[in-house]
Amino acid sequence: MQSYWIWFAFLFLSWLLGLAFQGFSSISIVQWLGSALFWLLFFCAPLVRRHHFQLTILLIGCVVAILIIFGPLGSTVYNPYSFFLIFFIAGKAAVRLPQTYLWMVLLVSGGAALLVAAVLVNAPPLVGVACFYGAIALALISYRQLFEKTVLLEEHHSALLTEYRRVKRNEASGQVAARHEERTRIAEELHDSLGHKLTSLMMQLEVMRLQVNSKTDEKTLQQLKKLAEDSLAETRKAVTVMHEADTQGIPAVIDLIRKLEAETHVRVSFHTEEGVLTLKMESEQSIALYRAIQEGMTNALKHGSKRHVEIRLNSPSGKLLRFELINEVKKELAIQAGFGLQSMQKRLEKAGGSLKYMQTGSSFYLQGLIPLEGGVSHDSNLTRRGSGDGASRTEDDD
Repeated sequence: MQSYWIWFAFLFLSWLLGLAFQGFSSISIVQWLGSALFWLLFFCAPLVRRHHFQLTILLIGCVVAILIIFGPLGSTVYNPYSFFLIFFIAGKAAVRLPQTYLWMVLLVSGGAALLVAAVLVNAPPLVGVACFYGAIALALISYRQLFEKTVLLEEHHSALLTEYRRVKRNEASGQVAARHEERTRIAEELHDSLGHKLTSLMMQLEVMRLQVNSKTDEKTLQQLKKLAEDSLAETRKAVTVMHEADTQGIPAVIDLIRKLEAETHVRVSFHTEEGVLTLKMESEQSIALYRAIQEGMTNALKHGSKRHVEIRLNSPSGKLLRFELINEVKKELAIQAGFGLQSMQKRLEKAGGSLKYMQTGSSFYLQGLIPLEGGVSHDSNLTRRGSGDGASRTEDDD
């Protein structure tokens, strides 16, 4: 936007200098109408910038308007600013139009420059103008070709980056699935073989304890039974752990952030209070926290206007874990909870927590609360914002 106003200032200053060179008192009504036509077409150009043919017609109209006020259609004396204005329109065409339409504007503007040199008094030599404009046209065409190649390379790079991320996600998912399958197999083997054998051993020890007469042997058998019970409890605990996720709790969130930063090139500001990293959470709470952060990051990447996400973790009095995700959004939208937010909310509620979200200006806030050791999941700092609030447009969050 800043460069637009700089170029506009150059154009407007050149136009004023051209009028001053012409003499304001000697400008006819036709020339003033030509000036009005030029600025009308110039300011209408952004409205049709995506329609190349219409934009080409507008730029050609601007060249004709220049000839009306500064060229042979409105004056008989050469005005040096007319060349700059014609070259400016040619440069605008090189920036906005593909090569096919660019050639049309270059031919018209080149013809206008040659007409000025051939007809007006005190104009530069026709051959010199032709050579100079030819060099300008060649430079503009080369710029357009380089620009289009750059756009193609950027699109190709974006496609490759998207494919790379997809492959990385599939690879990570495959590794997780393989680990989960192996854990399940080992857990089933422990449960079916070792667990059953320990149970059988306990039963046999109990039978033997009831049959022996010696107090010493009975005490020994009781100790052996207790040892077998402890072994069975440890086995069941190991089986339960193997059925859980690979990563849990705050360390899992840190690993997730590192992974997303590496794969998506997003910048994450991660803030924690003292003691948060050592909080002990239940398995269900750990998984709910991990999935909520993961879904919040996904929504931030999908709907955010900047590749920056702020994550905050704190634990008031150690009885409540509160996480917040803050990111800039592209536009003001009424929030309509999609499948992702609904799943996140259900998972947190199942773990005894809650989810709230709202949009303030250009920022979207997502807050989750998970009670620890009997804490209460309530916080009034955020109020949930439904589809009836705010702007009239809606957008689903996944």
